[in-house]
Amino acid sequence: MHIARRIVGSDWVTLIRPFAIHWFSCCIPTWIACGPRGQTQVGHPERLDPNQIYGALGSDPEINEPLQPWAGTGPWPTRPWYTPENEQISKTSKHPSVVEPPCYDTLPTFPATVTLETPSLHFNDVPTGETAARAIVFSAVSCHDVHLSITAGPAVLTGPVGTHFGTFPAPLGTAVTIPHIPSSTPPVGRLWISYKGTAPLDGATGTVTVHCDETNQDFVVPIAANTIARPTVAVMLVLDQSGSMDQARWNRPPRRSASMCFIKPPHSLFNSPRTAAG
Repeated sequence: MHIARRIVGSDWVTLIRPFAIHWFSCCIPTWIACGPRGQTQVGHPERLDPNQIYGALGSDPEINEPLQPWAGTGPWPTRPWYTPENEQISKTSKHPSVVEPPCYDTLPTFPATVTLETPSLHFNDVPTGETAARAIVFSAVSCHDVHLSITAGPAVLTGPVGTHFGTFPAPLGTAVTIPHIPSSTPPVGRLWISYKGTAPLDGATGTVTVHCDETNQDFVVPIAANTIARPTVAVMLVLDQSGSMDQARWNRPPRRSASMCFIKPPHSLFNSPRTAAG
C-alpha cells in the first residue's frame, strides 16, 4: 500500500476509493500488482532493491522526499512525530520498511537486509591507562533473527608496543543476534570493542571483521584511536546551611549524613596524584 500511494497519488484517501483500488489491481505493472508474494519471488531480487523497485520513477521527487507523518514537517503535523515529543523519523519511499513487505505467516521468507550503521570505529582522546568501549552497530530488516559474529580481529595494524584492541566477555561477547521484531525502525545489534590508552600522543589503527550468517556477508570495520594525558579533575561538593539537610528521613540517616559519603569516592575514580575531591 505504500507503493500504491506513490503510484496512485499523494492523497491517502485515494486508496479507499473503489475505482482507485480497481486501477491499482488491474493497471499497474504485474511485479507490483502481485503484492508481497510477488516481491519475494525467487529470482527477482530487484523487487526488494530500493534503487530498482520504482524503475523509471526512482528519481521522482515524491519518491525521494521525506515521508509523512514520520518526518513531522507536513501540513498536518501528527504526534509523536511533532512537538512536544519530536520523535521524527527521516525515511523516503526507498526505505527498507517501505520497500520490503511486512512479515506474514503465509509470506515466503525474503532475504535479510543487514546495514552496517558504523562504517568505522573511533577511539578519540582516550586517557592514559583508561579503557574505552565503542560499539559496531548493525540494523536488520528480516522475517527471522539475524546472527552476527566477529570472525577476525580486532587486530592492531599500527601503533606502539602494548597497543591492544579487545572485546568483552559475556553477556557482551563476540556475537550478537538481532531479533525480528515489528517496529517502525529496523532493530539493531551491537558488538563492543575496547581500547586501552597507552602513552600521551600515541596513535593506533586496527581492523575487525564481522560475519552475518543469513546473508553470508563479511563487514570489515577499520579502527582508529589516540591517547591523551590523563586530565586533572577537581570535584567540589557544596552543602546548604538551611537546616533541611539535618531533617530525619523516616528510618534513614539525615540527608547531610547520606551526602557526606560522596565526599570520599572510590579511589579508582581519582587515581591520579593531581586529581582530588573536596
